[in-house]
Amino acid sequence: MDLAGLAAELEEDLLWRQDELRLLSNQLVNLSENDKARYRKALIVMLYAHYEGFCKFALSLYANAINNENLTCGQVNHHISAASLSNLFHGLVSAELPVGFLPPVVSTDAAIRRLARQVDLLQALHTLAAQPVAIPIDKVVDTESNLSPVVLQKIVYRLGFDWTVLTSREQELEANINKLLNLRNHIAHGFRQSGLNEDLYEKIQRTTYGIMTQIRTFVWDGLELSQYLLNTGAP
Repeated sequence: MDLAGLAAELEEDLLWRQDELRLLSNQLVNLSENDKARYRKALIVMLYAHYEGFCKFALSLYANAINNENLTCGQVNHHISAASLSNLFHGLVSAELPVGFLPPVVSTDAAIRRLARQVDLLQALHTLAAQPVAIPIDKVVDTESNLSPVVLQKIVYRLGFDWTVLTSREQELEANINKLLNLRNHIAHGFRQSGLNEDLYEKIQRTTYGIMTQIRTFVWDGLELSQYLLNTGAP
């Protein structure tokens, strides 16, 4: 694994986003107080775009780096193994979808097909550890077009990181990110015509930057310490 290259990609993506937001924010000094409030609406939209964009980039980079290691499910922690086998698990609860390497069951009854798949899974358990790790990134790192705290926590948990850090590191974290999401949606859909005051914007910005930094820390620690491997002390 090219740790130096991955670190550079991670840092570069975060820095250019922060630089762009800083450049846009600096334009506030040239505006009247009324125009500043209106301008912050545009900043909120850009802040959300970079928040979602960085989180998706960084977590996808992590998953892709693991996929490229040519590991098996028996070599990685249970979160990564479950993420890699997510299509299999989804197939087990949906009688209409193929399970993959499990043999198909010919029956017109959905309940029979579902029960048969459970039996097949038990018979195939000893082969699961040998399955290659292939995290379906589009499914596992799915921001659902609205990266709320709960959605981000789901993605982080799927990849084996301590999702509780995103609830405990700052008392108002979830509230501020929900405000960011709601404001972005209202502005984008034309529901909010009034501007934003400085205190509110700066509070949301600090929280958002803090989460982006935490995601960078998650990914870098995960790669550097090989936390994706089994028994490496990952949460």
